[in-house]
Amino acid sequence: MLIRSNPLRRISLIKRFIKIINLKIIHKGLMSFREYWYLSKEIELMCPANILVFGLGFDSILWNNLNKNGKTIFIEDNNDWIEKFKNKNLSIKKVSYKTEIKKFREYGFENKNLLLKLNKEITQTKWDIIIVDGPLGHQPPRDWAGPGRMSSLYTAKQLSKYAKYIIVDDFSREIERTYSCKYFGKKNIYKLINNKLAFFKINNKEK
Repeated sequence: MLIRSNPLRRISLIKRFIKIINLKIIHKGLMSFREYWYLSKEIELMCPANILVFGLGFDSILWNNLNKNGKTIFIEDNNDWIEKFKNKNLSIKKVSYKTEIKKFREYGFENKNLLLKLNKEITQTKWDIIIVDGPLGHQPPRDWAGPGRMSSLYTAKQLSKYAKYIIVDDFSREIERTYSCKYFGKKNIYKLINNKLAFFKINNKEK
């Protein structure tokens, strides 16, 4: 009934539906339709916003387009992915991770190697939403490889002073679940989609 009485709202939902379907069919987006739907909804509700995304993928174009007139920056360490999207009108910042995923227990939660070196544009922006979907993490039965997401989660915590939401993909995996609950608080999960996409609501006093 609400949708019928609000044509603009109905158009917005239809546009969101089409964008997600195209992403799933054309680019084989790795999230489920439901995960894309709720994450897209949060971006639309906050738009225009300052959004920081750890990791590049075909859904990066969707996040950038949804945040119309906002600021969306993507952090990526993989040169192949950066090359793939260099002409897609995305703001991409190259980073280098100092961690190895197989050593995650050695790092703990406050190791100096966890903090990423980022430029002032990133460190001085008041981020509204931070999405952690990179870098390469451990997905059994795949061999242990890549830097893991310990650094991106730790850095997201350091940058979350003004954030309203931290969104963590692959929350069902041990490292993502352990580190994100440590940094953002399990009690602050207000939405968990398919036990995989976790939405943390950050109650910052300073805005």
